[in-house]
Amino acid sequence: MKKPDENGMRVLLIEDHSLVRKLVANHLRGQLKQCEIIEADSLATLATLADKIGGIKLAIVDLELADGSAIEWIEGATSQYPDLMMIVLSSVSQDVTLYRALRCGVAGFVHKSDDLELLETAISTVLGGAGFLSPKIQHMRAAMSAHPDFFAKILSEREQAVLRCIAQGLSVPETASVLGISENAVFKHHISLKGKLGIRNDHELTLYAVRKGFVNSGPSRSGRDVA
Repeated sequence: MKKPDENGMRVLLIEDHSLVRKLVANHLRGQLKQCEIIEADSLATLATLADKIGGIKLAIVDLELADGSAIEWIEGATSQYPDLMMIVLSSVSQDVTLYRALRCGVAGFVHKSDDLELLETAISTVLGGAGFLSPKIQHMRAAMSAHPDFFAKILSEREQAVLRCIAQGLSVPETASVLGISENAVFKHHISLKGKLGIRNDHELTLYAVRKGFVNSGPSRSGRDVA
């Protein structure tokens, strides 16, 4: 892959903490000559920049923003804008969030506890056409994948989707409608989830889903079990 011209490059910086955003922006200006930095501090702000994304070469994205997770935006952007090189800069620790971010085609991933020099290395590596995972992210990925109870080893994609709906408080008909499956299938997946995870009720399922990163923490719409 040919390295893009760094002079005057447009960079999208998505970070909700002002101090971190300014620190990274200043670092970018020192590394990339005459770069134009477009800043966003939330998903709402990001939505207003949709018409500018196509002309941006590099995006540095924090996963957890004040108004929600950026993971779905990342998954859509990596597909919609194949020329957009994306580096995640996050303090993520939840299995599902890390798993989804690594699967969706981001070019680089640096943990916020890493040194700024590693972000600089990630930018240079990604602009040069290669991928980059910081040592901490590599360690987290290896530890997650090696764990015998890693969710992707024990739950099917459909079971994961049903779990996400249950944790959001959706009813059986709502879950069936969202996933395009029968209500009977929802019941079967729900029973399978409990059995595989050794969980007794939906409250415990929701706690598991939040802990792993299937959904954000917060009250669900319903406290009832679906089975």
